[in-house]
Amino acid sequence: MIMRQGCDSAQEPSIDQVQVAANMGLSFWCFYIDGPGAKHNWSTDGIATVRAGGMLTLPIYVPALTADETIASTTPAQDAEAFIAAYQGVGVNGAGALDTEEPMRGDAATAPYTEQFCSTLKANGQADICYAGGFTVDDPPQSTYKWWIDNVQDPAPNECWQAYKSMVAGCPVDMDFAGDDFPLAHFVTPDPGGRMEYFTTNGNTYVGGLAWDGTKVRPVGLQLVGNALVAYQSAVKAGTRPAPIPDVQNGLYNYYFLANTNP
Repeated sequence: MIMRQGCDSAQEPSIDQVQVAANMGLSFWCFYIDGPGAKHNWSTDGIATVRAGGMLTLPIYVPALTADETIASTTPAQDAEAFIAAYQGVGVNGAGALDTEEPMRGDAATAPYTEQFCSTLKANGQADICYAGGFTVDDPPQSTYKWWIDNVQDPAPNECWQAYKSMVAGCPVDMDFAGDDFPLAHFVTPDPGGRMEYFTTNGNTYVGGLAWDGTKVRPVGLQLVGNALVAYQSAVKAGTRPAPIPDVQNGLYNYYFLANTNP
Protein backbone atom coordinates (compact mmCIF):
# COMPACT_ATOMS: atom_id res chain seq x y z
CA MET A 1 0.00 0.00 0.00
CA ILE A 2 1.15 3.52 -0.82
CA MET A 3 0.88 6.05 2.00
CA ARG A 4 1.06 9.78 1.36
CA GLN A 5 1.96 12.26 4.06
CA GLY A 6 0.78 15.85 4.15
CA CYS A 7 -0.39 18.51 6.58
CA ASP A 8 -3.10 21.03 7.29
CA SER A 9 -2.83 24.37 9.05
CA ALA A 10 -4.83 27.43 10.01
CA GLN A 11 -1.70 29.53 9.38
CA GLU A 12 -0.73 30.25 5.79
CA PRO A 13 2.82 29.07 5.05
CA SER A 14 5.59 30.94 3.30
CA ILE A 15 7.06 29.51 0.12
CA ASP A 16 10.15 28.53 2.12
CA GLN A 17 8.00 26.57 4.57
CA VAL A 18 6.22 24.79 1.71
CA GLN A 19 9.56 23.86 0.19
CA VAL A 20 10.77 22.53 3.55
CA ALA A 21 7.61 20.43 3.76
CA ALA A 22 8.22 19.04 0.28
CA ASN A 23 11.82 18.22 1.22
CA MET A 24 10.45 16.36 4.28
CA GLY A 25 8.43 14.15 1.94
CA LEU A 26 5.06 15.85 2.37
CA SER A 27 2.98 15.87 -0.82
CA PHE A 28 -0.09 17.93 0.15
CA TRP A 29 -0.98 20.96 2.28
CA CYS A 30 -4.66 21.55 3.13
CA PHE A 31 -6.25 24.97 3.50
CA TYR A 32 -9.45 26.58 4.83
CA ILE A 33 -11.71 28.59 2.54
CA ASP A 34 -15.12 30.29 2.67
CA GLY A 35 -16.22 28.74 5.97
CA PRO A 36 -17.95 31.18 8.35
CA GLY A 37 -16.90 29.06 11.34
CA ALA A 38 -13.21 28.86 10.44
CA LYS A 39 -10.65 30.52 12.68
CA HIS A 40 -8.87 31.69 9.55
CA ASN A 41 -9.85 31.31 5.90
CA TRP A 42 -6.80 31.48 3.69
CA SER A 43 -6.05 34.31 1.30
CA THR A 44 -5.58 33.80 -2.42
CA ASP A 45 -1.85 34.45 -1.95
CA GLY A 46 -1.60 31.72 0.70
CA ILE A 47 -3.21 29.18 -1.63
CA ALA A 48 -0.98 30.34 -4.48
CA THR A 49 2.05 29.71 -2.27
CA VAL A 50 1.11 26.03 -1.91
CA ARG A 51 0.73 25.88 -5.69
CA ALA A 52 4.13 27.47 -6.15
CA GLY A 53 5.67 24.78 -3.95
CA GLY A 54 4.36 22.07 -6.28
CA MET A 55 2.10 20.35 -3.74
CA LEU A 56 -1.39 18.87 -3.95
CA THR A 57 -4.00 20.27 -1.59
CA LEU A 58 -7.44 19.86 -0.04
CA PRO A 59 -9.88 22.71 0.70
CA ILE A 60 -11.66 22.56 4.07
CA TYR A 61 -15.01 24.14 5.03
CA VAL A 62 -16.11 25.03 8.56
CA PRO A 63 -19.85 25.80 8.73
CA ALA A 64 -21.45 28.55 10.77
CA LEU A 65 -21.33 27.59 14.46
CA THR A 66 -23.34 28.21 17.60
CA ALA A 67 -21.78 29.52 20.79
CA ASP A 68 -21.36 25.85 21.80
CA GLU A 69 -19.49 25.15 18.53
CA THR A 70 -22.22 22.94 17.13
CA ILE A 71 -23.48 23.49 13.57
CA ALA A 72 -25.72 26.55 13.31
CA SER A 73 -26.27 26.56 9.55
CA THR A 74 -29.49 25.04 8.19
CA THR A 75 -28.49 25.29 4.51
CA PRO A 76 -25.98 22.49 3.85
CA ALA A 77 -26.59 22.22 0.11
CA GLN A 78 -26.20 25.96 -0.45
CA ASP A 79 -23.12 25.97 1.80
CA ALA A 80 -21.53 23.16 -0.22
CA GLU A 81 -22.23 24.91 -3.51
CA ALA A 82 -20.70 28.15 -2.23
CA PHE A 83 -17.68 26.19 -0.96
CA ILE A 84 -17.14 24.56 -4.36
CA ALA A 85 -17.43 27.92 -6.13
CA ALA A 86 -14.90 29.44 -3.71
CA TYR A 87 -12.18 26.85 -4.19
CA GLN A 88 -12.75 26.45 -7.91
CA GLY A 89 -12.48 30.23 -8.10
CA VAL A 90 -8.87 30.02 -6.92
CA GLY A 91 -7.95 27.25 -9.36
CA VAL A 92 -8.53 24.17 -7.17
CA ASN A 93 -10.73 21.23 -8.14
CA GLY A 94 -11.56 17.61 -7.46
CA ALA A 95 -12.27 17.27 -3.73
CA GLY A 96 -13.47 19.14 -0.68
CA ALA A 97 -13.70 18.39 3.03
CA LEU A 98 -16.33 19.35 5.61
CA ASP A 99 -14.80 20.00 9.04
CA THR A 100 -16.70 18.52 12.00
CA GLU A 101 -15.28 18.72 15.51
CA GLU A 102 -15.81 17.00 18.87
CA PRO A 103 -18.40 19.52 20.23
CA MET A 104 -20.66 18.48 17.33
CA ARG A 105 -20.58 14.82 18.34
CA GLY A 106 -24.09 13.60 19.18
CA ASP A 107 -25.74 16.92 18.29
CA ALA A 108 -28.94 16.47 16.29
CA ALA A 109 -27.79 18.77 13.48
CA THR A 110 -24.45 17.08 12.77
CA ALA A 111 -25.41 13.95 10.85
CA PRO A 112 -28.12 15.40 8.55
CA TYR A 113 -26.05 18.49 7.76
CA THR A 114 -23.01 16.36 6.94
CA GLU A 115 -24.99 13.95 4.77
CA GLN A 116 -26.55 16.70 2.66
CA PHE A 117 -23.35 18.76 2.43
CA CYS A 118 -21.34 15.75 1.26
CA SER A 119 -24.01 14.53 -1.14
CA THR A 120 -23.99 17.99 -2.74
CA LEU A 121 -20.22 17.83 -3.18
CA LYS A 122 -20.60 14.43 -4.82
CA ALA A 123 -23.43 15.60 -7.08
CA ASN A 124 -21.13 18.36 -8.33
CA GLY A 125 -18.41 15.91 -9.32
CA GLN A 126 -16.25 16.46 -6.24
CA ALA A 127 -14.86 13.77 -3.96
CA ASP A 128 -16.78 14.27 -0.71
CA ILE A 129 -14.76 14.05 2.50
CA CYS A 130 -15.72 14.52 6.13
CA TYR A 131 -13.13 15.47 8.72
CA ALA A 132 -14.81 13.29 11.29
CA GLY A 133 -14.16 14.86 14.68
CA GLY A 134 -17.92 15.11 15.11
CA PHE A 135 -18.36 11.35 14.67
CA THR A 136 -16.97 8.06 15.91
CA VAL A 137 -15.74 4.96 14.10
CA ASP A 138 -18.84 3.15 15.41
CA ASP A 139 -21.12 5.94 14.17
CA PRO A 140 -19.35 7.31 11.05
CA PRO A 141 -20.41 10.19 8.83
CA GLN A 142 -22.38 9.59 5.64
CA SER A 143 -19.56 10.70 3.36
CA THR A 144 -17.72 8.71 0.74
CA TYR A 145 -14.36 9.38 2.40
CA LYS A 146 -13.47 9.79 6.06
CA TRP A 147 -10.65 11.83 7.58
CA TRP A 148 -10.19 10.58 11.12
CA ILE A 149 -8.22 11.91 14.09
CA ASP A 150 -5.79 9.55 15.85
CA ASN A 151 -2.12 8.67 15.70
CA VAL A 152 -2.54 6.27 12.78
CA GLN A 153 0.26 6.32 10.23
CA ASP A 154 -0.75 3.27 8.17
CA PRO A 155 -4.17 4.28 6.85
CA ALA A 156 -6.54 2.09 4.88
CA PRO A 157 -6.37 2.93 1.15
CA ASN A 158 -9.48 5.15 1.18
CA GLU A 159 -8.89 6.89 4.53
CA CYS A 160 -6.85 9.76 5.93
CA TRP A 161 -5.79 10.18 9.55
CA GLN A 162 -4.72 13.38 11.26
CA ALA A 163 -2.04 11.84 13.44
CA TYR A 164 -0.26 14.52 15.47
CA LYS A 165 0.70 18.17 15.75
CA SER A 166 4.07 19.36 14.53
CA MET A 167 5.98 22.31 13.11
CA VAL A 168 7.28 22.86 9.60
CA ALA A 169 10.04 25.47 9.67
CA GLY A 170 8.16 27.41 12.34
CA CYS A 171 4.65 26.93 10.92
CA PRO A 172 2.33 24.97 13.28
CA VAL A 173 0.63 22.11 11.40
CA ASP A 174 -1.30 18.90 11.91
CA MET A 175 0.35 15.94 10.20
CA ASP A 176 -1.90 13.82 8.00
CA PHE A 177 -1.43 10.33 6.57
CA ALA A 178 -3.55 9.35 3.54
CA GLY A 179 -4.00 6.05 1.78
CA ASP A 180 -3.40 5.84 -1.95
CA ASP A 181 -7.15 5.82 -2.76
CA PHE A 182 -7.94 8.82 -0.59
CA PRO A 183 -8.71 11.75 -2.94
CA LEU A 184 -6.88 15.05 -2.91
CA ALA A 185 -7.64 18.21 -4.84
CA HIS A 186 -5.38 19.48 -7.58
CA PHE A 187 -4.57 22.87 -9.00
CA VAL A 188 -6.06 23.54 -12.40
CA THR A 189 -4.43 25.98 -14.79
CA PRO A 190 -2.58 25.21 -17.95
CA ASP A 191 1.10 25.31 -17.24
CA PRO A 192 3.09 23.58 -14.50
CA GLY A 193 5.72 26.29 -14.39
CA GLY A 194 9.42 26.32 -15.01
CA ARG A 195 12.40 28.66 -14.77
CA MET A 196 12.18 32.27 -15.84
CA GLU A 197 14.78 34.96 -16.28
CA TYR A 198 13.93 38.44 -15.07
CA PHE A 199 16.06 41.32 -16.21
CA THR A 200 15.88 45.07 -16.75
CA THR A 201 17.98 47.01 -19.20
CA ASN A 202 17.77 50.59 -20.47
CA GLY A 203 14.64 51.12 -18.41
CA ASN A 204 12.77 48.20 -20.00
CA THR A 205 11.84 45.04 -18.15
CA TYR A 206 12.14 41.72 -19.97
CA VAL A 207 11.09 38.30 -18.75
CA GLY A 208 11.40 35.03 -20.55
CA GLY A 209 12.17 31.43 -19.96
CA LEU A 210 11.28 27.80 -20.47
CA ALA A 211 8.44 25.80 -18.97
CA TRP A 212 9.39 22.42 -17.57
CA ASP A 213 8.09 20.88 -20.82
CA GLY A 214 10.44 23.06 -22.88
CA THR A 215 7.83 25.54 -24.12
CA LYS A 216 9.13 29.07 -24.60
CA VAL A 217 7.20 31.64 -22.59
CA ARG A 218 6.84 35.40 -22.51
CA PRO A 219 4.33 36.50 -19.85
CA VAL A 220 2.46 39.79 -20.13
CA GLY A 221 1.83 40.21 -16.40
CA LEU A 222 3.68 39.16 -13.28
CA GLN A 223 3.33 39.07 -9.53
CA LEU A 224 5.85 38.00 -6.90
CA VAL A 225 4.65 35.39 -4.39
CA GLY A 226 7.39 34.37 -1.97
CA ASN A 227 10.37 33.67 -4.18
CA ALA A 228 8.26 32.53 -7.14
CA LEU A 229 6.87 34.60 -9.99
CA VAL A 230 3.23 34.20 -10.98
CA ALA A 231 2.80 34.69 -14.72
CA TYR A 232 -0.46 35.92 -16.24
CA GLN A 233 -1.67 35.47 -19.81
CA SER A 234 1.28 33.61 -21.28
CA ALA A 235 2.33 34.65 -24.77
CA VAL A 236 4.99 33.34 -27.13
CA LYS A 237 5.81 36.73 -28.64
CA ALA A 238 9.35 37.85 -27.96
CA GLY A 239 10.01 41.23 -26.42
CA THR A 240 6.96 41.42 -24.17
CA ARG A 241 7.62 43.92 -21.41
CA PRO A 242 5.65 43.46 -18.20
CA ALA A 243 5.82 46.18 -15.59
CA PRO A 244 8.77 45.92 -13.17
CA ILE A 245 8.11 44.29 -9.80
CA PRO A 246 9.61 46.14 -6.81
CA ASP A 247 12.45 44.31 -5.07
CA VAL A 248 12.85 41.72 -7.83
CA GLN A 249 16.47 41.55 -8.92
CA ASN A 250 17.91 40.30 -12.17
CA GLY A 251 18.17 36.53 -12.14
CA LEU A 252 16.35 33.22 -12.45
CA TYR A 253 13.10 32.50 -10.62
CA ASN A 254 10.71 29.61 -10.35
CA TYR A 255 7.35 30.50 -11.85
CA TYR A 256 3.88 29.13 -12.47
CA PHE A 257 0.86 30.34 -14.45
CA LEU A 258 -2.57 31.53 -13.53
CA ALA A 259 -4.43 31.13 -16.79
CA ASN A 260 -5.75 34.21 -18.56
CA THR A 261 -6.06 36.25 -15.38
CA ASN A 262 -4.72 39.71 -14.89
CA PRO A 263 -3.11 40.55 -11.53
